[in-house]
Amino acid sequence: MKIYQLNLDVNNYLGCFVEETTLTKKDFREINRARELSFNDGCITLKYADDDKLKLGDVLRCWDFIGFIINDRAYKLFSNNPKLKAQYIKFQDDFILLNNLLVIDALDNEKTEFEYFEDDIIGVEKYAFKQLDYPPLFQTSRFDGLVDMDYFVTDEFINFVNDNNIKGFLFKEVWDSEVQ
Repeated sequence: MKIYQLNLDVNNYLGCFVEETTLTKKDFREINRARELSFNDGCITLKYADDDKLKLGDVLRCWDFIGFIINDRAYKLFSNNPKLKAQYIKFQDDFILLNNLLVIDALDNEKTEFEYFEDDIIGVEKYAFKQLDYPPLFQTSRFDGLVDMDYFVTDEFINFVNDNNIKGFLFKEVWDSEVQ
């Protein structure tokens, strides 16, 4: 089994910016923490980045916060997939926040190589996962109790994206059970 870090293809597909919002900075920090959000639909107005060299994808990066914005087409596909545990918040027309809600204690803390600044974990240099039956999309909890902000996916998720021609994701392999 392979596990991939889910990223956005910002070199080929448009991103967006927050134009208006009723959210506070504290609200923005709650995005991408793998917990249900209580935002109202329409609480953010987004606008596309002004770059005529990039294509419009189904998934885009918002440059003002960390999270995955999807269009209505991707929303219909993802929300009809019973294996994905996510919340969808419609900001406007084709701007819908994909908020993953599934966190797994999946990291093999003995083999994972964490990055530190002084005594604080600031990232992961090399991932190592436990041998589990993984869902298509998830986040991990760390030994210090925090949720890693990275989204992880399996081949099942990648196949779903490819089969449905969803544009805008990049997948970086971070672990292979056959190599461990």
